[in-house]
This record gives sequence, C-alpha cells and structure tokens, in this order.
Amino acid sequence: MITERGLRVVHALTATVVAALILLVAGAPGNPRDGDTWLELSADEAVVAAPCPSPSSVALATASPGRLAAARDGSFEVFGPRRVELRVPIDWTTDPLGAHRFRQNLHKLRFVEPLLASYATTGNTEDLRQATEIGLDWVGANPFGDRGTPVEAWSDKVVGDRVPFLSYLVRAAACEGLLDDRERRLLLASIAEHGRVLASKRIYAPDNHGLFVDLGLARLTNFFPFLERSDEWRELARERFEATLRGRLSAGVWLEHSSAYEFLAIRALEDFLRVHGPDAELEGLFVEMRAAAGWFVKPNGEITQFGDSNLEPIPDWAAAEASRLGGLVTFRDAGFAFVRARGGAGDIGYLAVTDGFHNLTHKHADELSFELFDHGTSIVTDTGLYDKDPGPVRDYVVSNRAHSTLTVDGLDLPISDAGEAYGSGLEASGAGDGWYAIEGTNPLLEAQGVRHERLLLYRPGVVLLVVDRVRADAPHTYARYLHLHPNVEAQPGRDGALELEAANLDAAVYDLDNGTPVTRSKVRGQNEPLQGFTSPDFREWLPRWAIAYSDQSQSETRVLSIALDANRLRAAGVSTEGARAEIELVDAEGARSAIDVVRTGEALELSAAD
Repeated sequence: MITERGLRVVHALTATVVAALILLVAGAPGNPRDGDTWLELSADEAVVAAPCPSPSSVALATASPGRLAAARDGSFEVFGPRRVELRVPIDWTTDPLGAHRFRQNLHKLRFVEPLLASYATTGNTEDLRQATEIGLDWVGANPFGDRGTPVEAWSDKVVGDRVPFLSYLVRAAACEGLLDDRERRLLLASIAEHGRVLASKRIYAPDNHGLFVDLGLARLTNFFPFLERSDEWRELARERFEATLRGRLSAGVWLEHSSAYEFLAIRALEDFLRVHGPDAELEGLFVEMRAAAGWFVKPNGEITQFGDSNLEPIPDWAAAEASRLGGLVTFRDAGFAFVRARGGAGDIGYLAVTDGFHNLTHKHADELSFELFDHGTSIVTDTGLYDKDPGPVRDYVVSNRAHSTLTVDGLDLPISDAGEAYGSGLEASGAGDGWYAIEGTNPLLEAQGVRHERLLLYRPGVVLLVVDRVRADAPHTYARYLHLHPNVEAQPGRDGALELEAANLDAAVYDLDNGTPVTRSKVRGQNEPLQGFTSPDFREWLPRWAIAYSDQSQSETRVLSIALDANRLRAAGVSTEGARAEIELVDAEGARSAIDVVRTGEALELSAAD
C-alpha cells in the first residue's frame, strides 16, 4: 500500500528534469526587460517599437484548411464543432446553444485562433487584420462595468483565458502597422483594464479560476512588460498562484472533487511554468500532481468521471504515469482511493472510490461511489458532467441517485451548503492475501439520523464485495445504486442474480439475503424522472442500466457481490462486530471460504481462509 508520505517520492522524475522538459518544449520566456531599449519608452510608443511577438509566445493550434477558410468567411467554432456566423459588428450576446459555456467561450476570443495561427506561421497580415477587427469590436462593445456588457465578458477565468489572444493580436497588429492612433490607444487601455481586473482582490477566488486569473496576469506582463504596474502584477501573479495551488492540494490531488479538474489544474501549472520560467517550488508540485493524476486513469486510458468530468483524451504523460502504477493507494485527506492490480487471468483490475466534500466546487453527491474496471471492460461508471446550466438535468447529474451510492428515504444530500463540507469520509484501507479493502462513511446522512459505513473488498479478476452497514433509531427506506457502463447488458439470471455481459465479461451481481425483503429495479434511458444515463461529452447522453436495490429497515448490513468470472465467488454470509467484519464466501461449485477484515486505526488487515 502506498501512503501519502510515500507519494512524495514515488515518481522517478525530479523537479529539475521536469523543468528542463518544459523549457525544451516551450522555450524559456526569460526576463523580457533584458537589453531592450524600447522597454524604456511610454506604453503607446513601446507597443509600436516592440518586435512582433514570436509564434511561440502563445500556443496556437494550426487550423485545418477548411477551418481557416471558414474563419476567413466569418464562420467560427466557438464551442464544439458547430460553426457560428460572427461578422463585425458582432452581437456579443449571441448564444445559439443557450449554454453558459458557449457564452464564456465567445468572450474568451479563442475562436480567432485560426486567423492568428495563420499569421504566426505564414505572416498573412490579412488574417491578422481580420482578427484585429474582431478584437477592436469586442473592446468597443464590452466596456468594463457597463450595464449592457454581458456578465461573462469580465468574469474571472474568461478574462484570464482571453489575455493571450487579445494580447497577441494587439502586439502583432501594432508592430505590423495595422492600427491607427485611436485604435492603438483603445486596445492598450483595454489591456491595462485587463491587468487591473486580474489583479483585483474583488474578483479573485482561490480555486481553479484563480489559477487561470494568475496565469492570465503573468501572460499579460510577458506581452506588455512596459506597462506601469507590470512588475507588480508579475510578482502578484506568482505569489497568488502558488498560494492558491497549495491551498487546494493534498498529496498532489486537486481538491475540487473532479478527475477532469485534476488534469485542468495540472495544465494550468504547466502553462504557468512556461510563462513564468524555472521555479523550483512550482516544479516540485508539478511532479507531485502528475504522479497523483495517474491513479485517475483506468487501464483502458480513460479517466474516471468523478465530479464534473467528461471523457476527455488524456495526455501521453498521464498514460505513461498510469502504466507504472500498481497496488493500492489511499489519498485519505483528499477522499480518493484506488486499486490497480492484475487478476488471476492477467488482466488489470481497477477500482476507484470517492468520498470527500471540501468545498462547493464541482461537488456531486457521490459519497462512497465507485468505478470498476475488470476483464478489459468498464463495468461500473459514473455519470459525468453533461453541462453546467441550472435545471432538471443538472439537478439529476449532481444527485446521489445518479451515482453508485446508498440513499436514505430518496432524499438528496445538501451538497450546495458549504457548511456541510466534512473533508474526507475515508477511514481505512489495506491489502492482504490477494484482496484489497477500502472503508469509509457518509457524514451527510447523519442529518437523517443514519450512520452509514461502506466497506469495499476487491479481488481483481474475481469479485468486488460492497458491504453497506447502516445504523438508525427509526426505520428508513434504503436504496443502493449501481450504474453500469453503456456497453454492459444486465439480465435476470439464476439464483436471483443479475447477469452482466459485455465484451470479455461474463459477470453477475448477487444481493445477500439478510431476511429483509428487497426490491430490485433496473432502468435504462428513462426521461421521467431522469435515470439510466451517462454523459461522455457536452450535452451528450448515453443510455445505460441503472440498478437499484431498495428495502425498508432500521439497522442492517447488506452485501452486493459483483462476481467477475465463471467461478461466481460471492458473499454467503456476513458478520460484523466492532472493528471486525467476516464475510463468508461461496462459489459456483458450492465451495466455501471466508475473508476476514480487522481495522486498526487507518489500516485494514485482511486474511482469507478456505
């Protein structure tokens, strides 16, 4: 088992090597003030006298010929593949998707990238001129603080993300002589306003948005080192960036409840190092975060979908990082635990468990939910993001019934109340005799008078046991959910089992009879109410089986067995007393065995007996 302390040295790369790799790929920005007389001029004079920005001063993806041709014709990809007609004067309130994310991306000006990339790679000043006209139109139509300016225009992360595109076109247009005096001063005034907004304490939040605010501020000072407050802003950006990063990190895990945002924070740090230059403290955090991120990657190269996460492609380094990992790791303070180990058939089995509430950022009611990958197949998966717009869909996506959790009386959990944040619910973990164990509680159920403990016992390639123990002073309706991958079929089988079938998978789910009647239901692609969907991408639903086991009781212990091979090993009995749990097992041939779990502090000791 890897501890949090051990995680700090688990990665072989040193911070120095990582820094060298970053600079080799991106080039060190260096000190922009060294030996340049134009830096001593006024801002209005300096922006004209300054050299044209290098193509590497901003990351510009080369556009396909079709995308560039469409952009030249005023048809742009703002968010997603759908193109939108945007010709000056542009309606900056346009929103064909009715989506907050579209409006944000419109005001980031990232859509002008094909035009800027064309200029950067070929020197085509007509493309630069078109991009500059769009920039001028945005600046003229969206003054800071004006009542008619859309709220997204000057929201924190949007401002930070807009900086590299607006800054590049201002510097390039000025050096190419494409601006008259009025236009140049208008754009420079807007750049200075961007700096003041990004530096403002009023808009700053110490979360992932704060990282991008500081990244934008650092980028702005690189493009415009001659601005009066440039040195002050550069120092502020560096200081706040590290403070925000450290404030939301635990052993390399970004504390925003989301697999995708773990990678987003890493990208922000990587970009900041490229902009700011070598930095031993930040490089050390970079190594630690990449080492942690590998655990969020399943054996098939997909990320887990905890919290607000789409199935975005992972970077090559993450796949390499994941391939080196093995065994059990518990990020106890962060509220994540992972198993990655080979089963008897040689396939890699993978279990990921989430159980944390640190703040309101991207939080779902997913206490003790999990993802399971075995026999080369994603079996139990999470729901994902869909979109962030308020409404019934968002309500469902973040609800506990959209995750593989236990619910009480069908009530939602209070995840919108920051006062309910408890940190981590994970309590113990351990490994032994080919088994791995993770145990935690759901503190949010205590408001309903219920104490819930979940013990997950995993033998890769063989079985996953989900042991739920609830204690209450009054009867309640308990529902235990399993959300299957869209490729997994579920049909009733023998002995009350639910047979699961997919490529390379012949599995079954058994619910141990404890004497209390249970109702099993399964739903796929249901709209009223929403249930049985997962979302791999923006506003994309894939139907999948959602299984629910419901019963009425006061205090009880239930065990779900997901038998993963033809041997059909499953729970035949369970007894718990204090810090000890013993699960009797039976296989398809009737052979009996047992797994014994004893908790000592944060450690679970496991022993198997035939």
